[in-house]
Amino acid sequence: MPKPIRANQLATAEETAKIIEANQSTMHNVFEATSNNPELFMCKPVLADEAVPTTASGSLETLHNTLHMWSGSRECPYHNMGNFYTAARDTLFFGVHGNVNQLWDYNSRNRDYKVEFDQEDWLQASFVFFDENRKLVKCKVKDCLIPQSLGYTFSVEKQDNAHVHRKYLKRRKTEKSKVRSQTLSLLGIRLKNWESRSNEWGSRSNDRVSVEAEVVRTKLALGPKFQRIA
Repeated sequence: MPKPIRANQLATAEETAKIIEANQSTMHNVFEATSNNPELFMCKPVLADEAVPTTASGSLETLHNTLHMWSGSRECPYHNMGNFYTAARDTLFFGVHGNVNQLWDYNSRNRDYKVEFDQEDWLQASFVFFDENRKLVKCKVKDCLIPQSLGYTFSVEKQDNAHVHRKYLKRRKTEKSKVRSQTLSLLGIRLKNWESRSNEWGSRSNDRVSVEAEVVRTKLALGPKFQRIA
């Protein structure tokens, strides 16, 4: 993962590029992993009289919750984005949910706007909202499954997230390889030091046993590459 940016600290252009690349790679994984299982993306449909299971959230809900937790207050009572009844006070709320709707539409469009869950109990479930004129309105689930029903659409944008994902994995592999090489080098130096001390102390049995134990542990940490490095 990219290095987190501290509060009140502006990200550099390089850090920003890495964050965007990592996010695009994550989104590629989300759509790739859930393409054949709508519950993994949309979450499990909760029916009347059912308790909401802790495993009901899909990938989309998890992404949505992460943004709420990241931008909301981290201390009780978690006002603004951190709490359901105050979230809409923060203008970020509308951008987040607009993007959630777009991701839902992207997934639905790729599946030909198929109604994934056909339980009538779920489709007929309703919610009460105040509309833009402050009038109380009731909206059913079946009327909200595609944006066209709500009076808007999203433009179709083609993004080569698969290419971004491959690029991201390649860079991460290079970074991990670099870290591993540095770690192995340090362990190799440590091994040489322990072996040197082991030879110096010779017959001092207690010290030698302790040092030799460290040598064994270090060799195990180095694995099959220790001969080449040490």
